[in-house]
Amino acid sequence: MPSLSFDAPPLMPAELADPSGLLRAALAHDQGHPPREILLAWLMSLAPGTDPARAARAMLPDRAYLPGSIGAELAEVARWPAERLAGYARRPRR
Repeated sequence: MPSLSFDAPPLMPAELADPSGLLRAALAHDQGHPPREILLAWLMSLAPGTDPARAARAMLPDRAYLPGSIGAELAEVARWPAERLAGYARRPRR
C-alpha cells in the first residue's frame, strides 16, 4: 500500500490519538481480537471533536502501512479526514 498522500496538519500526541491506550496495546501485541472490534472501541474512546483520520495518522509510524489487519484498518481510517468527508456531505434540499 502506498504511503498516504495528503497534506496533513502536525501529528497529535499519542495520548490524544489513543486516550485509552487500546490501540497502542493492540498494535504492540496481537491478542487475537477481531481488528474491526478493536478499531470500533478505539474510535469510541476518542474525545468528542477529535478527527479520527488525524488520530489514525498519529498512530501510523512515519505514515507508513503497518503489517497486519489492524494496521490496514487504521490506514483506511487515516485516508478519510474530516475535510475529505465534508466534500461528500449531502447538501440540504430546498
